[in-house]
Amino acid sequence: MLDIIITHYNEPFEVGEKLFQIINLQRCIDFRQIHVMVIHDGTDAFPEEYFSKYQYRVEQICIPHGGVSAARNAGIENAIGEWLMFCDFDDMFLNVYALRDYFNVLPTDQFDMIWCRTTHEDYIGGKHILAFMLEGQNYLFTHGKAYRRQFLIEKNIRFDPELTFNEDGHFNAVIIARTPYQRIGELKTQNVPYGWLRRAGSVTTGHNREDEANYCQFRRNLKVTAEYETGDERYAGMVTRTAYDTYYMIHGSRISQEMKQRILVEFIPWISERFDVFGKVKEGILPQITGISRLELMDPGEEVQDSLEIVTGWIRKITGKDE
Repeated sequence: MLDIIITHYNEPFEVGEKLFQIINLQRCIDFRQIHVMVIHDGTDAFPEEYFSKYQYRVEQICIPHGGVSAARNAGIENAIGEWLMFCDFDDMFLNVYALRDYFNVLPTDQFDMIWCRTTHEDYIGGKHILAFMLEGQNYLFTHGKAYRRQFLIEKNIRFDPELTFNEDGHFNAVIIARTPYQRIGELKTQNVPYGWLRRAGSVTTGHNREDEANYCQFRRNLKVTAEYETGDERYAGMVTRTAYDTYYMIHGSRISQEMKQRILVEFIPWISERFDVFGKVKEGILPQITGISRLELMDPGEEVQDSLEIVTGWIRKITGKDE
């Protein structure tokens, strides 16, 4: 059985109705193997008649408002299937055979997490953007991924309630740290099965939350790095990624001076203890780090010098190591 965990906070039913409808239109699956959970984060349940026409079971769970991490954790705790996946209220399966493709893979015990190609629909500068999610960002989001429930329970992996943004990147990173690469599989399909929508005016895009989003990304990086501090070779990669992300946050234009200062206060002692590890990554990793960090943290056209020598010099300067 597959649990589809859909989190809801304040959006009208019409926003998520298309997702419920496309699940109902899926072909070549046994709907008895689908358990949809709608987790209401501090909001009331919808009338049951809204779901009476669907072929699959819908369970609604109301929790006190605690954010998306708390809602998804409630989904994990109440799941009943072998596998589960997380959907935002406004996301979409992109064709009527999407769930069939998942069920072709899920019966195996070979994997703990399965990912697939997804589309990313966004509104940037008033323009509608539709593109494939870049491969380097595959593990940053939960969209389109399926997780083996027993693995999450055995390893005690949950979403971090402290993170109001980037909680999914932290969740996936912990999974990667606690399972071999061989147990992370790709769902290869002819058609892309899943679409992620960043709706204009949604909870995560409104209210000028750039400061909060960047700070959560910074905190996410610190938490993920701690997963590898026992000496894993990925440790140097995470130290370097955290340093580059912080460099872009401080030198970019997205966040306020107050938030830049807050991040610096936490970053300086952290990188001082790990300076000898910074930059010691495998060949080819550094361009990946800078590419993803730039994409996530810099506005198009922003000119920021970012060579290894320049970032190293910046770290030396702020930590006093160049004296």
